[in-house]
Amino acid sequence: MDNCRTCHGAAGKPTHMALTQYPKIPSFADTTLMRGLSEDSIVAVLQHGLGKDMRSFKQKLTPAEMVAVARFVRTLAGSPGKTP
Repeated sequence: MDNCRTCHGAAGKPTHMALTQYPKIPSFADTTLMRGLSEDSIVAVLQHGLGKDMRSFKQKLTPAEMVAVARFVRTLAGSPGKTP
């Protein structure tokens, strides 16, 4: 919540401000997107960042915290049959 909510929203849906500034920001409530993201791929983005907009969190989060964040993010789309 401290590091991600500003852009990704508390429920994984990007905020209006974030969508204005970063039109391609993903919604973690999107079941199709989440089917294609593994826990390891989410951790890799947390470790290394992504492009110029998503910064690395390797100085802020421990490896265990990154795994916990990745597991949480994967829950935001709900069950595979659920429509976001």
